[in-house]
Amino acid sequence: MKKTSRRGSRLYKNRKREWAFWVVIAAEINSISLLEAFESIETNIINSPENEPKKRDNSYHVPQMEDYLPSLKSWNKKRKEVLDLLQIFEEKRTNLDEEILKISPSWRIDRMPLIDRNILRLGIAELVFTEHEDTKMLIYGYIELAKFYGERRTRNFINGNLDQIRRNYDFSL
Repeated sequence: MKKTSRRGSRLYKNRKREWAFWVVIAAEINSISLLEAFESIETNIINSPENEPKKRDNSYHVPQMEDYLPSLKSWNKKRKEVLDLLQIFEEKRTNLDEEILKISPSWRIDRMPLIDRNILRLGIAELVFTEHEDTKMLIYGYIELAKFYGERRTRNFINGNLDQIRRNYDFSL
């Protein structure tokens, strides 16, 4: 199967993690609150007329920005889940950073790459502070996010640290 677009791909069937990650990164880069970043992304990107699906000839396709954007329908389905994850992230941010310091005492959080620390924070937020059925798939989702957005070693960093959190909290795989 040729992968020209991530819309509807099996891997990103549940993209709430990715969308929450976008908001966290936008908030940190622009030094704004998560809610402001969420509203900005929703207004300027998701609800933008350029985000309408276009009919294309798939014989040759150059990936474009809109290939990575959620459709309005899928955004509306996951909007509340994204907001819920962001709310946990905001409320527990101090706890998230404390957990990171426990598992990575030799790494200062402010010295971690932006992508790595925020994928890790989101992963810990979802792993520790939400109800989840499948710990293995939750961790796998963040590893895939790290593969796509991070550097070569980011996935190993995320995998190792989230697995350590899993063991610390005695979550089964």
